[in-house]
Amino acid sequence: MNRYGLYDLVLRSDRDPGLPEVDAGERPGEEWEVVWEAVDEPHRGLVHDVMDFDGIRRLRVWWPSEGEIILFYGDRRVRWLSGERLLEIEVDPDETDRLLLGVFLERVVAPIAMMLERPGFVALHASAMGDPDGGAWAILGHSGAGKSTAALHLLRQGWELLADDLVLVDTTTGEMLPVAPTIRLFDGPEVVKEALESRYVEAYRKYLHRFSWRGPWRRRPLKGLFYLEPGDPPNRCEEIEGWEAARRVLEQAFEITDGPEGFRARRFSALCGLTREVPVRVVRYEKDRDAEVPGQVEAILRVTS
Repeated sequence: MNRYGLYDLVLRSDRDPGLPEVDAGERPGEEWEVVWEAVDEPHRGLVHDVMDFDGIRRLRVWWPSEGEIILFYGDRRVRWLSGERLLEIEVDPDETDRLLLGVFLERVVAPIAMMLERPGFVALHASAMGDPDGGAWAILGHSGAGKSTAALHLLRQGWELLADDLVLVDTTTGEMLPVAPTIRLFDGPEVVKEALESRYVEAYRKYLHRFSWRGPWRRRPLKGLFYLEPGDPPNRCEEIEGWEAARRVLEQAFEITDGPEGFRARRFSALCGLTREVPVRVVRYEKDRDAEVPGQVEAILRVTS
């Protein structure tokens, strides 16, 4: 049985789930067991049911009982049993793309389960980077705003890649939970030469790049949120507060379509509280694919240096 890291969990499995292999001492955490078997559709407890952006796959999530969460997405099915510290995974028998399976576990399964089970946990559509002093910064914005591009260039500046696409934050402590470092980009491996593994994913129409884990795994205090907004006037970074800050963060937070009683209110309160505790800045910049250091990265470095 090998061990694999997933947020603050260590998974024991006899098959590779597409996650980074770790030593127990290197990445301490609650140990769970992975079993590979069929997962049946439950009869009650549906809390999330949406069609993905490709118009083909549906993500459905059930919470039939305390300590049990079931997720279906295409041919992938997972049953999350926190009371037994057990993860049951069912995949297509021909599934060979472990990289995509790992992304599903780190960007869908674990964040949704933790949000439902752990009060104060929220997930943001963002990239997250660790600065040289050990703090974390989340980079938010609409699709195409340049979040992943900023993450790649900060990585090249010596920062740590903590998460991309979905960032998990514990608002009760003000900390961000790192996960396996992957980025989705239009650029291929001939440009992103630092990646350990690169794969073109037709559903994303982008390349998925996985990088090595540079530093020790630990939660990082979240120092601030950057909201990217290409446009004029460029190269400006403005701190915002109150409802304006809350609105920007709320629109980039992961939503459960039909959460259990009180879930939406708790989520709203946690996100608003986060914007009161952590600075929120709007970064306006001019897009330039040929720039050696993109404008949004220059603005972020000015604030954080």
